[in-house]
Amino acid sequence: MRTVVFAAVSLAAFRSGSLFTLRSFYTLTILILLLTTLGARLCREERRAFWFGFATFGWVFSILP
Repeated sequence: MRTVVFAAVSLAAFRSGSLFTLRSFYTLTILILLLTTLGARLCREERRAFWFGFATFGWVFSILP
């Protein structure tokens, strides 16, 4: 239920199209990618591949237009 509420609020925020919403989601995305980069560096070997893949694809997706 929390996931559905979060998705609904996020989509409603995208629909509003305000500059604050854009900056908030951009900042949240960068913070998540920084945390995944730390996870790729500091986790044990079982989880390291997952975090490395998440960070790699996330950064590439955010850098490419």
